[in-house]
Amino acid sequence: GGFGCHIRKIAKGPPLEVDPLKIKTEKDLNENRERLSRACQNFFDVILGSVSTIPMIHIYRQIRQLCRELWLKIKNKFPKTRNCIIGAFFFLRFVCPAVINPEQFGILSGCETSIFEKQSTHLINPQI
Repeated sequence: GGFGCHIRKIAKGPPLEVDPLKIKTEKDLNENRERLSRACQNFFDVILGSVSTIPMIHIYRQIRQLCRELWLKIKNKFPKTRNCIIGAFFFLRFVCPAVINPEQFGILSGCETSIFEKQSTHLINPQI
């Protein structure tokens, strides 16, 4: 389980490239889109399933407090979109940097990330 195992699994799998200029056939493009969609959903499930395993609970509390403060500041100004704003803030500031540089955040401890793994996480990151 966890981010590191998931990144390794993606890296060992078939390509996720979805740029039509880099794909030879429409069939390959559609297959890659489907794989990317599944990889993103699986990655998102890993993220949601790992909240309770965050080792430094004091950081987790600080992040929750930060999100709560942000929510209090925006709740009246953006009542219909406040939860989306909090979610976007959390993912853009905390999750996406860890997805792009997993070794820097201790997700792939003890090893460098291969070029293919970096390409895979760069393709997944905008989707989540």
